[in-house]
Amino acid sequence: MKPNARDAKLADITFEDGRNIIAKYVIAADGAHSTIRSIAGIGFKDSKGGLGDNSTTLAQLAQADVTFDVGNVDEFGFRSVMSPNSIFLCVPLPSTFNEYLASETGKSIQRTIYRVVCGVPIEEGPVPDELSKEYMQALTNKFGPLGLSSDPAVNPSGKPICIQEVVWGSRFRTHSAIADTFFTRLSTGDLSDSQGAAIILVGDAAHIHSPAGGQGMNLGLRDAVFLVEALTKHIRAAEEKPLSEADAILTSFVAERHAQALEVISFTKSILAIVGAKDEVVAWWLPINKLTLRDWFVWLLGPTGLAVALSLIHHGFNDFVIVDALERGENLSRALAVHAATLEALDTVGCGDEMVLNGTKLSEVNVGPRTSALVAVQFDYLKPYTRHPYVLVIPQTFTEHILGKKLVSFGVTVHRPYRVVGMKPNAKDTSLADVTFEGGHVITARYVIGADGAHSVVRSIGGIRFIDPESGIDDSSTTLTQLALADVTFDSGDFDDLGFRGVTSPDSFLLCLPLPTTFNDYLANEVGRSFDDRICRVACGVPVEEPEIPSTPSKEYIQQLIDRFGPFTLSSDPTVNPSGMPVHIKDVVWSSRARTSSAIADTFFTRLPSDDPSGSPGAAIILIGDAAHIHSPAGGQGMNLGLRDAIFLGEVFVRHIKATESKPLPEADAILSTFLAQRRALALEVITLTKRLLLFGGAKDEKVAWWLPISKVTLRNMFLWTISKVGFIQKRVAWNVSGLGRR
Repeated sequence: MKPNARDAKLADITFEDGRNIIAKYVIAADGAHSTIRSIAGIGFKDSKGGLGDNSTTLAQLAQADVTFDVGNVDEFGFRSVMSPNSIFLCVPLPSTFNEYLASETGKSIQRTIYRVVCGVPIEEGPVPDELSKEYMQALTNKFGPLGLSSDPAVNPSGKPICIQEVVWGSRFRTHSAIADTFFTRLSTGDLSDSQGAAIILVGDAAHIHSPAGGQGMNLGLRDAVFLVEALTKHIRAAEEKPLSEADAILTSFVAERHAQALEVISFTKSILAIVGAKDEVVAWWLPINKLTLRDWFVWLLGPTGLAVALSLIHHGFNDFVIVDALERGENLSRALAVHAATLEALDTVGCGDEMVLNGTKLSEVNVGPRTSALVAVQFDYLKPYTRHPYVLVIPQTFTEHILGKKLVSFGVTVHRPYRVVGMKPNAKDTSLADVTFEGGHVITARYVIGADGAHSVVRSIGGIRFIDPESGIDDSSTTLTQLALADVTFDSGDFDDLGFRGVTSPDSFLLCLPLPTTFNDYLANEVGRSFDDRICRVACGVPVEEPEIPSTPSKEYIQQLIDRFGPFTLSSDPTVNPSGMPVHIKDVVWSSRARTSSAIADTFFTRLPSDDPSGSPGAAIILIGDAAHIHSPAGGQGMNLGLRDAIFLGEVFVRHIKATESKPLPEADAILSTFLAQRRALALEVITLTKRLLLFGGAKDEKVAWWLPISKVTLRNMFLWTISKVGFIQKRVAWNVSGLGRR
């Protein structure tokens, strides 16, 4: 390939048989040993180790499609087996593949074909070019499930199962490499000052990584499909704009794909490190075998799951698996405030300063009727007790982003999206749990930390009740007040000085506060949504006797709530708004609804029930965050308590791990039981606090009693006025909300 002699913007491409074509764009999808990438002079190396694409320093894989000689082994489904320095998997291929082979290649195979993949330790020598039936059988016997062994003395059925035929076989390296750039222009040398033909890399020409997790072809196909739109935009732009401006479209697109590829490389390396764990201790200070450790941790995510991981790393422990049911960027969720006690906890794992840098500090909270504030609760009272005497306003999705970035800096990957659908004791070792995901994947774990939210699958499988601690109402109850939540922009007004504005009215409570401007930057950079105006969070209680709030409240719905319950300064009615000008919602960035119900798990720690006649205890199940307790958003306590649960759990977990090596299991379990009983007691305190705040904020316009004919709303406003005059009460309110008294 070289620049065209007449027009350097074109490339002359020569093929092996001497044919030539001329092209303005060259899209290289020619594999890991890409000729086009090489001609263009684009580097291709490991993202961390600097290894070239011919590196052989990492483990190798033998991969074959085979049939077995006995019966039907379909019940294995997707079967993965971990063993020292290796992993083995066997999965049945669809019957349509047999039909494809018969019609397209002329090979007629009657039995089910299975894909067998096995890691071969590098010290055992290279995997042969041709994978024979005998070689694959030896790997199956050595690393595969006992139910596929050809040795009847080992096979639980008492009968041998042998490979009948190898339909196809090959070998692979598990190394990774990525191109320095996915887009460049062919060098024109001295021919011209103009730019050469465009060269774009996709698929294996752009990035390669271990087959672990089955990511390679998937990422390459997404690269290719998404490229079409970017390339179309580029072609149109090149007709109207300078080439440098048009090229910015492709440059920006491939930079995003390059970042995605780096994430996948990190992900596949993490999987490879876990499944290929060596038969050696972690460290002198933690004399636990890595193979045992590999079986220990899996948990379901959210900010609490991220915080547990950071806490474990802080305490010198980093062998775990983290999975999340959601794609990155989907958690546009409800929590907003981070309090002093939580920021102090986040300081211990190195995230506090980053949070403060990206949030907005609120030193006071203003509450009162629609006309004006009656009280401003001052958080300056906390200065003698904390370095964070304020409420930090930062959306939960941004909080997760910051915690996630910190984890990435430690080389940790969150595996998404993996939704748990089942969990049962492992057939060979009941102290382990087989955790099944929606796609059929199974992870075996000794500990399962459920941070999977209010509707926790882990809690449900663990048989742990989840009810209101005071009324006994189940968590599906709809008898309590409902909230409409939205992040919005307005079409007029300056909201930089709005602060926290809580508005009390009969049967409802509305709050509105501006979010940090860094949230606009986050949405633009991470979610691809750009908003020029300041984004504000609106939350409004809707009386339960009114119709149910829509699952995604519209702009019109939120506007009518503001007009009914919000401050007059935000009214869209110019005859009501003190400015004489209407204020309308311009954009709804996100909206949702929430129940103000409370519930708590009967216990935060149990072991998976097992039918083992020996009475051997099952895998440990631990609940944190919303999986353990939920309560009204009043006071912004939910995520805060969950984060503190998670961060303080790290130290206790490491103590428990060490104790299991030297003490009976009941003694070791007492460490977790005691800690989590303490966290449960704190959660009960928070539920009581939020219920009181809810009762206060949603006071009904009715008389207190026949002997006290004063409206509850009037009484509430009198209490607010009293708070504004008595510093001790203000200090007590700030202390309770901050969490400093219940860390």
